Amino acid sequence: MDLQDELLRDWDDSDVEAGGVALRSGSEEVENDIKSEPQLPQTEKNETPSTDSPSPNPELHDSLEDSVRRLLAQRRQHDIQTKSITTEVPIFGLLPQLRESLERFRGGSTDYMELLNSIEKPEANEEYQFVLAVNDLATIINDEIRFLHSFVKHHYKLVFPELDSLVASAIDYAKTVIVLKQDLASVRGHRDELAAFLSNEKILLLTMAAVQNGDHFRLSDFDIGQVLDGCVMMVELHSFLDDSRAYIASRVQKMCPNLATLVGSVTASQLLVATGSLRQLAATPACNLASLGVREYSDADDNTAKGVVRQTGYLFHCDLVRFLPLEVVKQAMRIVSGKVVLAARIDLARTSPDGTVGASYRQELHEKIDKLLTPPENRGDKALPAPVDQKSKKRGGRRFRKMKERFQMSELRRAQNRMEFGKAEDTVVDSFGNEVGLGMSAREKIGVNENTGARMSKRMAERLGGDDKRQKR
Repeated sequence: MDLQDELLRDWDDSDVEAGGVALRSGSEEVENDIKSEPQLPQTEKNETPSTDSPSPNPELHDSLEDSVRRLLAQRRQHDIQTKSITTEVPIFGLLPQLRESLERFRGGSTDYMELLNSIEKPEANEEYQFVLAVNDLATIINDEIRFLHSFVKHHYKLVFPELDSLVASAIDYAKTVIVLKQDLASVRGHRDELAAFLSNEKILLLTMAAVQNGDHFRLSDFDIGQVLDGCVMMVELHSFLDDSRAYIASRVQKMCPNLATLVGSVTASQLLVATGSLRQLAATPACNLASLGVREYSDADDNTAKGVVRQTGYLFHCDLVRFLPLEVVKQAMRIVSGKVVLAARIDLARTSPDGTVGASYRQELHEKIDKLLTPPENRGDKALPAPVDQKSKKRGGRRFRKMKERFQMSELRRAQNRMEFGKAEDTVVDSFGNEVGLGMSAREKIGVNENTGARMSKRMAERLGGDDKRQKR
């Protein structure tokens, strides 16, 4: 973007500002020009009569100002002519060669088995390499379109300032500039041409804004020529981009039908370019696919999804994930990544050349994504059961009474919980340092609960009795 900023900064100077800035920057050049021709100023200076109080010569001052104006005019015209917009977009010069190769490969009928062989040996097939190269050029072409769009907006806003806010699309903006040029007063006569790419609502707003704006400012012939050249280049680059996408879609559908059916031809070609070949894509772990195509964002970039989703790569922009809420994008990308690797392996094994497996995978992904988007069930508060006014059943009998006697509080514990009135109880300190009161447990006549003693089952007693008999023998 350094070249773009420099170009826009140079073109932003108006005639008045250019005169003031260039007057300061070009003073040294003017002095050098004057010094290079010392005879004329020296002769005029010698012919001037010398007085005690020298006064400035008005003729010399006027000639100096004329020289400065003439030099600045020549310099500005030279700078503008050397900065032709066509030289700043080198990819535009390659379009004829790219279109020729595109038509050559599009017209030829590549055998299906030859395309499959190119999967195993991608360097041996020229068309396979051209598919990867054209797909890689899409990023460069988009960058050039953005540069040209900013260039055209920066200059055409002097003619029609409101056009940038009315037409947001770069290509529609370029087509509108080509139609209107600088003749905003006759915008009603171009309604049919504008209707080919703009809606009726936009045409109405455009007409009202153009009539109100009028012809307040007009660019020079050279400047408007540069603007129109930039618009034509934008339209040509976008047209080639559409043709290349259609060509890639037709070829990728043959090379990897299941992958193209699953995520689309554009995303499939981007994944192939990022990994190098279908074999390498099939060997890539599914957890690494989400990071393919992630670009670095600066602080000035408007990245809304960056705070929620870090890996905004090729899978993030495919049609399965692009329109989902950010809350479920992570889960959706994880599911899609696994299916992409499976589809690539199926295409590599050539087990489903018609793409039926990819279609079934896509249907399965739609069902899983719908389940992610389904809101949780609105369950109401569960009511407590109605109380039943009846006496609870309690077990009785000899065995149950014996069991209760084993777990009931002993007489010693009951005595410890009691205290004599008016007397201090005895206390002891346990192993943890806590003081424990003994209450009335020091009484002599406290029965011992024999039910709380250790018990042994009959079978265990028989076993122990048998062991004792063996030892006696």
